[in-house]
Amino acid sequence: PDVIIADEPTTALDVTIQAQVLDVLKKAQRETRAAVIMITHDLGVVAGIADDVLVMYAGRPVEKAPVDDLFARPAMPYTMGLLGAVPRPDRSSQRLVPIDGNPPSLVDLPPGCPFAPRCPMVVDACREAEPDLQTIRDRNGQQVACIRSQEIVDQGLTFDDVYQVDAPRQDMLADVPRDQRETVLDVRDLQRHFPLLKGGLLKRRIGTVKAVDGVTLNVRQGETVALVGESGSGKTTTLNAIMRLLPPQGGTITVLGKNVADLTRSQRMGLRKNLQIVFQDPMSSLDPRMPIYDVLAEPLAVHGWSKAKINDRIGELMRLVGLNPDHVDRFPAHFSGGQRQRIAIARALATNPQLIVLDEPVSALDVSIQAGVINLLEDIQRSTGVAFLFVAHDLSVIRHISARTAVMYLGQVVEKGATRDVFTNPRHPYTQALLSAVPIPDPALERTRTRIVLRGDLPSPAAQISGCRFATRCPARAVLPAGQQQRCDTELPTLTGDDHVVACHFPLHDGGTLQGSEDNNENNA
Repeated sequence: PDVIIADEPTTALDVTIQAQVLDVLKKAQRETRAAVIMITHDLGVVAGIADDVLVMYAGRPVEKAPVDDLFARPAMPYTMGLLGAVPRPDRSSQRLVPIDGNPPSLVDLPPGCPFAPRCPMVVDACREAEPDLQTIRDRNGQQVACIRSQEIVDQGLTFDDVYQVDAPRQDMLADVPRDQRETVLDVRDLQRHFPLLKGGLLKRRIGTVKAVDGVTLNVRQGETVALVGESGSGKTTTLNAIMRLLPPQGGTITVLGKNVADLTRSQRMGLRKNLQIVFQDPMSSLDPRMPIYDVLAEPLAVHGWSKAKINDRIGELMRLVGLNPDHVDRFPAHFSGGQRQRIAIARALATNPQLIVLDEPVSALDVSIQAGVINLLEDIQRSTGVAFLFVAHDLSVIRHISARTAVMYLGQVVEKGATRDVFTNPRHPYTQALLSAVPIPDPALERTRTRIVLRGDLPSPAAQISGCRFATRCPARAVLPAGQQQRCDTELPTLTGDDHVVACHFPLHDGGTLQGSEDNNENNA
């Protein structure tokens, strides 16, 4: 082909699969010498693959520039807002700044600049006529549709000058060390296996799928613990077992000091109000036939709240998640995707739980709406002390929101520790590969960093594997002597370490070199 149009080709993919898809696109471009039009809302992907960038808003182009200029020196408030709403996987970022309001309806656009109702630099002239793309002086052909763009360039205005960064709410548990906080969830050696069946009407069992096989983790009051890993690693099955949506087949789950396996039906109902869940797709988890008032009232009615208390609580919940309480008579279809996710969060908060499980809550949202939901979760946690068990494949979001991270691979936790330690000093080759595959919204950094692309897919969880489950894809194993490779193939590693633990026979040192015998030194170099 002469032109390859790629419309969101990596949306909702794991970072390792995303890296493989981007590699395929680059190879296709080299082989065919075709032009590639990449359509995406992932600014990290843009930074790594694009030469020129066109930013669109309300059906019109609002900024066009070479990729380095656009990321380093944006001259349109909308572009600045997009870049400010993106968390960074390579460093702990400040509070995210979502763009206020919602995109306009293309059926009824406002007069003048369509971004004016949401723009922090709006003046009266912005509402009079819609600006066209104009070339900025001394900017390498950069074009911007904004009457104040030249002013932004001449005065050297940056994101911090244009957007107001709100201070986060005060953390009610900021002065309480982690080891002194109550443990709200303690999972020990959790197992959930499924029979592998073959045949038609009369099926026969031919094996066992070990979806979750010995997972151990704990969550303390007021902290966010993240579960990360590729699709098929067992993250969602772990959440379902914790919520008792799937009965576990081994191990113990302790919530607020109570082993859930020992509870009666009535005791489990009483505990349920302290353990809530937010699903990935809010539209499929909200009943489309129920107005929002009934959606929020349902869990309260189940736990015996009076009508008067329910009415007061619903108004409080709508305000807490940043929605208008007067809109509770509307149905889910009347709200945007970000608003529906806020409603799902409000429903989870209705009974004042101490732990909320979140399964990919921001994966389908645009960057600005995602930033608003992330800020909301942070504010709620600081003001109420609720704990989060957070599952996501976007490691940039994980770096921003979580205090601790557990990395899963094929049903097992292979690395666990404080998020800062896991991201800055990964000790398992799988964690290192995951982090290297995450695109960073910085073109200069994207061109110089080394990416480890894992080849192939996860092995089948039904396969009989006696050694390390990552051995078949491990790039570090290939540089080990034959004797040490055999150990990887035949002996299952266990989690070792103090606070930062890793399940690897030859974990990585700082800088990503293998920790092993002296025979490895030449290979490591």
